[in-house]
This record gives sequence, C-alpha cells and structure tokens, in this order.
Amino acid sequence: MSNEDCESQDCIETRTERALTECMSILPNHGRADGAPGLFVVIGENCNGEYLVDTRTESCECKDAKYRDPDGGCKHLRRVRIAQGDTPIPAQVLGEITIDSIFGVHVDASPKFATADGGIIDGENGEEISEQNTAASIWSDPMAEVDKYGQPTGDHYVRCEECSIEVLTALTDCASHREGCSQ
Repeated sequence: MSNEDCESQDCIETRTERALTECMSILPNHGRADGAPGLFVVIGENCNGEYLVDTRTESCECKDAKYRDPDGGCKHLRRVRIAQGDTPIPAQVLGEITIDSIFGVHVDASPKFATADGGIIDGENGEEISEQNTAASIWSDPMAEVDKYGQPTGDHYVRCEECSIEVLTALTDCASHREGCSQ
C-alpha cells in the first residue's frame, strides 16, 4: 500500500504501523551512536538486529533500507523520527493500533503524537492534551531503577508528587493512582 493511498483513506502506512507497534529500543548514546548527534542505535524485537540510524542523512543500515529504499524510510528510521517528535502521526489512526508499551523509553525527548494541524495528542488514547496538562507535571524527575542486587537495570522510574506511587517512565499513562489522588 502506498503512502498516497493511506493519506487519502485515513489509514496508516504499514512501515509506520510497524514502527509504532513492534518492540524496538532506540538508543541515542550507545555504541556507534555514542556522542554523535543525529545517530541512534535501534535494537529490534527479540534482539534480532542492531541497526545504526542517521536522522541527518535519513538512512538506516537494515536490509529494507538498503535493498528497497522505501519512501518515508524503513520502520527503524520512522520509529526514531516519531519518538523524537519529528514526524506527526494522524490522530484518527491511533485508535486503530496498539502502540509498543516501551515506545521512546530511551530517548531524551518525551514522545508525543502530533496531529497535522499542530496539536498534541496523548499516544495512549488519542485525546488532545495541553502543555499544562502533560503527565510530566505530576511526576518527579526520573530516577534510575536498580535490581534486588543494587545493579542498574537501564530503566528509569518516576513518583507521583501527590500519591507517591512509582511507575516506569514509559508507563506513566497507564499508572493506577492511589485512592484520593486527583490524577
């Protein structure tokens, strides 16, 4: 299916859907991308590949990008652009897919899904949110998670300022707050 067909039919292009739904980790300061602006290491599902994505040249070293060179890029490049907030996702398609629960967990930017008209929508339920209402305003600064042996897990968690529940940063939209919390 081409991008033109999707734009006219309010659907989502297959590679974009895969970029949103498949489990991938985007690592901006890891391995070959460490300290290099615009470079990201993307690790695919089940550790089935590690690809260097360059947002400046719009390139990826995966086979899809190398042999097919799809319009709009491969799923890895699309994932990085979306997680960085560089590519807007039409609001009408968000109710049709289930976004990867760890989407954007390793990037500094907080991924938001922008509509074509410039608004910002909640990636979980597709509702419009305002800057004053973002989840970041109720959460503490991210803290490194450690396992039972005191070793860092690589994940970060935050604490609700009102009810003190703790949740991984990628899961704040799914948090169950304590009774009496205004959230």
